[in-house]
Amino acid sequence: MKTSSNITDYILVKADTNSDWDNCCFALIHCTAQWRELATQWLNTTQSIENEMCFASLKFYDTSVDFYHTDEIGQTEIDRILGERNWTFVEMEENEPETFSAPENRLDSYRLTFYRCGTAMYTAHGKHSGDEFFTSEFSISDILNYHQESIKIIQLY
Repeated sequence: MKTSSNITDYILVKADTNSDWDNCCFALIHCTAQWRELATQWLNTTQSIENEMCFASLKFYDTSVDFYHTDEIGQTEIDRILGERNWTFVEMEENEPETFSAPENRLDSYRLTFYRCGTAMYTAHGKHSGDEFFTSEFSISDILNYHQESIKIIQLY
């Protein structure tokens, strides 16, 4: 896995869990064209009400994320790729995601939560344990604006 300055099919995001026995340190968001289209619609919905005094967040069911854990060497690599950021586009070798270790929990109830100012985070819960798995908050607006800027550049040529 390596960082990319271009839009890719995957976004690497810092992640964690509140589990006492399971591990999670990063997540991969599947950044497909369909995901970007839905995220744009959801962000627009959020922006239309974000000035409401009592607005806290909007949650949408979305399974476009996978949570993973790794050993110390792998964690060092994840930390190197992310640096000080919470997220980045990454390029991966074919079938590379299949080599990552998933949490032992069987996860369900995946949600993408949108907050004020264009930030978001994913959560999922252990089906039988109730343990919560969550990404760091990331800027969904930056991700989508990045995509829009790329479209504008392509259209110029």
